[in-house]
Amino acid sequence: MQYIPHLRTFYRPDTVFNQGTYPYYAYPNIIEDDTNIYDFSPYPDDSNCTARPNLDKLIKEVYSDPNLKDVIWGYYMTEEASYQHFFNPTDFFHPDWNRVTPFNINTEVPPIMVSKAIEHFRQLNDSLGLEKNKLIVCEANHGREIFDSVIEHESIDTLNNLGCQPWMYIYPPIMGNNMPDVFFDGSYFSFVPYWFEQNYANKGFHYLGNFKTIDWAYTHVNEVHDLIGISANWYYTQKNPVDTSRLDTLLTWKSVFHSDTSIHNANWLWFQAYSSIIHGSKGIWFWDLQTAYQNHEPFNPNFTDRFTRAKFPEVYRNYVSPLARQLAFLVRKNILSTDSSTIIATKKDNHDLFNIVKPYEINTLQYPQNITGLTLDKFLDEHTYSDGTNRYVNDNYNLRYTIRSNGDETAMIVTNPLACAITTSLDFRGVAKDDIIRNAKNILFYLKKISHHLKL
Repeated sequence: MQYIPHLRTFYRPDTVFNQGTYPYYAYPNIIEDDTNIYDFSPYPDDSNCTARPNLDKLIKEVYSDPNLKDVIWGYYMTEEASYQHFFNPTDFFHPDWNRVTPFNINTEVPPIMVSKAIEHFRQLNDSLGLEKNKLIVCEANHGREIFDSVIEHESIDTLNNLGCQPWMYIYPPIMGNNMPDVFFDGSYFSFVPYWFEQNYANKGFHYLGNFKTIDWAYTHVNEVHDLIGISANWYYTQKNPVDTSRLDTLLTWKSVFHSDTSIHNANWLWFQAYSSIIHGSKGIWFWDLQTAYQNHEPFNPNFTDRFTRAKFPEVYRNYVSPLARQLAFLVRKNILSTDSSTIIATKKDNHDLFNIVKPYEINTLQYPQNITGLTLDKFLDEHTYSDGTNRYVNDNYNLRYTIRSNGDETAMIVTNPLACAITTSLDFRGVAKDDIIRNAKNILFYLKKISHHLKL
């Protein structure tokens, strides 16, 4: 097991406070020459918490310890720096960290300050022989994709909005030579029952948007990971563009895990993980255990046995843990690997260059059928163009897959982007150059029971 410590507390916004009703409306103006503090130690003999940790000292004396350095996978440089979070503009500790006070303000972290921090910690790591410890930027555009020039539309307020956007933190013209080693897409997606009203060609809300983000991020960095939400007392809300009343009746925290909230199979969680891998994600992470407890579950961080399985949230035990074990199984078999040479073929939202997946037919509506008046015929009719083609019968929504091999075994991971049952066929003659596929005598299906028609 490896660990990712936070370094994002390096930022100290310099402020001038407005006159107003304290504490909730006394928002400060942010001065452009903000400060990064890496070695905060005004009271070295004080054992109490201070305004920010001495990050340099932590790295030099703890994280670089020969017995510990291999436990550190990387450092979280930002967590939604483009979104307003609480930062302490003073050099004094204040316990009321989750509201606006003179000791704590809501602000973004400008990309230039993140760039300077990456430069500092990279130089420090290099000097200590910690080059393998990765510097990570995590950004999000919840429910939507990230792309160059995207504008985020969910600022808490506009009084101290610096105009920071999620794409800026891995955009070379802004970050210069101080690009992060890894980008985490921290965008959270609840499955929406009105998915069929979201246009794939648009860059707005779309339940498949985070996979586009992974593809985009690889145009700027060499390593991308997906951060999947698992909260059981929170869900990302997005208004139905047609009928906003559906939000309250059809979207609950269960939509974080299931496409059909009456069937608790966590298929939406599985789909996100494996589709992210298909799009090239080199790691799957889950956010987060503390918010994964349901209201009826006791959570006490002081439990001495809190790391025993029984004290973990139900959704972790029932859904996240089996998925993580499944992924670990594939990693141990070297089927899932960060080595690109293990990838034989991949199809994302594009035309299948290997001609494995064939045109398909939608034959059963699943989740959308609980929307009053929606039938399969109506669904198909409403989304069929004048030329006879259908919005949901194309490469964007066809099966996505990746074929991986460890040299002895070959595995194909397939996901269906539609919340519909489809009929299709797979033809492997396009990848017959792979000895394992060409010489295969039988096929073993893992994970899901499916009806199949295969050509070998």
